[in-house]
Amino acid sequence: MVDRYKTDDHHIVTPPDYATLTSSGANQYVVATFYGDVKLGEYRTGVMKAQRVTCEGGVMHLTFAPEEVRSEYGPNHVTTEDTLRIDANGDLIFRSNMSVGYHAQLFHLPMGTGHFFEEYRFPRIELATQPAPLR
Repeated sequence: MVDRYKTDDHHIVTPPDYATLTSSGANQYVVATFYGDVKLGEYRTGVMKAQRVTCEGGVMHLTFAPEEVRSEYGPNHVTTEDTLRIDANGDLIFRSNMSVGYHAQLFHLPMGTGHFFEEYRFPRIELATQPAPLR
């Protein structure tokens, strides 16, 4: 699909005019890109292991089924939620939140909860209006 993108005289890629996102099944989507009304191609997402996918207010939330893992102190219950959004600058922001419920090995007594997150920012790529001078 990317090989069909238009380029200018300086081989700078002109991004598509718009893209569509449509559901093609349970937690599966098709992303199609267009120049005007000409379809360049489409990309089908793989099977996501998300238990629930919602999109509200321009933010996509992926909630995964709770997992049970073990540590040297006993069983732990892990819940993960990912969010994907575009901020005011046009940057793509990916955030992964993880909650871990710690339990003791003896009687599975709750020992507390830990909350962890990681956030990645992918800056928007600005299109060059003038090519950079050659040096």
